[in-house]
Amino acid sequence: MGLFYNKQKAPAPYTVLDKALICQHCGNETFIMEESVIHFRGEISNRAATVFICANCTHVHWFMGEQPNIPRMPG
Repeated sequence: MGLFYNKQKAPAPYTVLDKALICQHCGNETFIMEESVIHFRGEISNRAATVFICANCTHVHWFMGEQPNIPRMPG
């Protein structure tokens, strides 16, 4: 596993907006999903984001706004 692997969460395949999530860097199909907040300088409110961390290479895929993800069922 990569540098930022979270042992408390098992990697899983996901879909985002009805499309299978595939790592743009290594082609892996399993990710650790995390919630994050992006702080914009000069803005009063912060924005929520969902991030998917590739379980193979740790490349991070960011999605802004409401959770766009639906866990993909195995098989």
